[in-house]
Amino acid sequence: MEKKDFTSGIVLLLTGAAFFAGSLFLPWKETGYDWFGAPGLVPAILAVLLALCGLRLIIRSRKEHDFYARLTDAAPCFCAEEDEEEQAAEEKGRPAWMDREAPRAVIAAGLCCAYILLLGRVPYMAATAAFITAFILLFRGAGVLKSICIGGAASVSIWFVFYKIFAVFLP
Repeated sequence: MEKKDFTSGIVLLLTGAAFFAGSLFLPWKETGYDWFGAPGLVPAILAVLLALCGLRLIIRSRKEHDFYARLTDAAPCFCAEEDEEEQAAEEKGRPAWMDREAPRAVIAAGLCCAYILLLGRVPYMAATAAFITAFILLFRGAGVLKSICIGGAASVSIWFVFYKIFAVFLP
C-alpha cells in the first residue's frame, strides 16, 4: 500500500503545483481587486492544500511503513474479500488492479461525462442529484432509497450554499 500512497502523493503534489501555477495567471491586482478579493486567491489556496495532502501521503509512505498494519490491528478487517480477490488475480498471472481499479476508473469517467452532458439540458439540482445517486449506487455505497436521499440532500445543499449564500450562478 505504501507504493500506492507514494504514487498518489506525487500525482496530488504535481496537480496542486500545476493548479497553483494556473491560479497565478488569474487576475490579482491589475483589475482593481484587493489581494483578498482576487479571483486567483481561492484556487491558489485549494492548490496549496491539495499539494500538502500529496506531500503528506509521500511522507507517510516513506516514514510510517507500519501505518496500515496499525490500522488493521486497531479495527477489525472488513477487506478480506479484496485480499482474496488480489490473491486470485495474482494466481491468474495478472495484477489485481486490472480486475478492479481500471473498470472503476472507466465507470467514474463515464459518470462524469454523462453529468457534463446533462448540465444545461436538465435542471442543475436534478442532474446533480442523479449524478451523486448513480455514483453511490454503482460503487455500492448504500441502498437505493438511501442513495436517492443522499443524492437529493447533497444536491439541494450544494445549490443552497453556492447559489443563495455565495451568489454563484449555477448551470
